Amino acid sequence: MKKITFILFYLIFLGTLTLSAQSIIKTPAPPRPAGQTDVLGLRCDPIPTVRVGFIGIGQHVW
Repeated sequence: MKKITFILFYLIFLGTLTLSAQSIIKTPAPPRPAGQTDVLGLRCDPIPTVRVGFIGIGQHVW
């Protein structure tokens, strides 16, 4: 019974993803000013303290 419930849940989940993928909101990107480049090679001075926060790290037991 658990296997059938899992399979049905999985199929409903895949169907929801398929339907939601068709309604993605697309926003046009504004044009870049002349001379502006990407930030792939951006480097800055190191800072003494780095704080990082994680949101949504829970213990879900399925």
